[in-house]
Parts: sequence; C-alpha cells; structure tokens
Amino acid sequence: MDFIAVASALRTYNETQFSREIDPADHMWNTGQAWYWDVGRSGLDCIMRGLAASPIAQPRSILDLACGYGRVARHISAAFPAVRLIWCDIEGAEFCAKHFGGEAIYSDRELLNVRLPRVDAVWVGSLFTHVAEPRARTWLAHIVACLNPSGVMIATFHGRTSMRLYRSALSHMTPMLDRIETECSATGWGYEADHAATDPEWGFSVTAIDRLARVAADVPDTLIGGLAEGGWAANHDVLVLVKN
Repeated sequence: MDFIAVASALRTYNETQFSREIDPADHMWNTGQAWYWDVGRSGLDCIMRGLAASPIAQPRSILDLACGYGRVARHISAAFPAVRLIWCDIEGAEFCAKHFGGEAIYSDRELLNVRLPRVDAVWVGSLFTHVAEPRARTWLAHIVACLNPSGVMIATFHGRTSMRLYRSALSHMTPMLDRIETECSATGWGYEADHAATDPEWGFSVTAIDRLARVAADVPDTLIGGLAEGGWAANHDVLVLVKN
C-alpha cells in the first residue's frame, strides 16, 4: 500500500467521527479511560505502517483478531468504511459488528480451533503478550496462513519498553516482572501463567527483541516488514509480517 493510499485512508479517518459507543463490559475502558482513545488511535497508526510495508495497493479485507470491545476497531472502521471488516474474539466481536459494521467471528482459547477468513490484513493487538513461545509460534503460522498473497499481519508483543512502563506505573507487578525478566534474559522469552493450576497456557509474557526477530524469521512464507520497539502507544513492540 503506497503512501498516497495511506494518506487517503487517513484523510477519510480525519473526516469521519469514529464511534464512541462503549460496552459496559469493556475492560480496557473500565481500567483505562484516560488513555483509551489514544491507544486505539495508536493501533490504527501501527496498522497504517504495516500496510505501507505491503505491495497490496488497497486492502479489501481486514481482520481484527482479539478485537475486544473495539478499542482499535472503531478507528479501523472510520479509516476503512468501504473495506470488508471482520472482528474476532471470545467476547466483544458482536458488539464491534453491531456498532462499527462488518462481521463477527467467535474465537476460542485455542486459536488453532478457529477457522480464520482469508484477508489482506490482520491486526493482532495484545494477544501474543499472553502466551509462551511455543504457542506463539503455532499461532503466528496459523494467522499468516489466512493472509492473501502480499497480505500483512501486524502483531504486538511485550518488550523492554513495556517492562519499564509497568515497573514505573504498576509496582504491585514487581515480583512477577522480576521472575519473568529473569527467564527472558536467559532464554529470550519469559512467561508466567495467571493461574498455573487451572489454565497454564494463558498468562503474561515478555519477549527480547532479538528473540522476536528470530521467531518472526521462522514463520513460513513471510518476510519481516517491520519491527518497532514500543511502537504501539509507547508500550508494546510491533511486528509486521508480509506474506510472500
């Protein structure tokens, strides 16, 4: 997507009033009203940079995977009103389809069980931040497989920028961050389950940037289109993969 097309989409966005409809169950809103709108807009900026790395002239379809209740989705809808939009999550996808247009797909705790549609672009905001490396690798391959030729995936990960932010703002997390950063220093990927006894495969992860680059390079049939530390809202690292 060339810069003229990116500029056109941003012009459409600036001329459109994005929806400010909030679902009472929106955890991102309930815990972060002060930065909700800015983080959502930053997600759109990440998507635009990812699309600029793809030779696709104009995306015809965009999937927001782990869309929640639309922190980023509402901005995608405002920038791409004529594009097929698909929202996917365990909760929130139907809310997004109702208020922002497009289609809803129910997800699953095991993403490999979800039949993802063929699309030109996928935004994955804060999904890989919850899983260990082996699961991230299988999910990356599963997501990339749904991309059309030259399609692009934009996904976020916790890195050292995230760790500095959480340490400064969330002191109660310090013991867990100490443990997970020790593992990350040793292996490149640290992970701790939220509830190890009942759900060992869902928790909090942090990834060293060089490890993330190696993991990305192993994803079949892709090129790395970008890797930015703190690229999403001065917090998450952002990986862009382009389908060969």
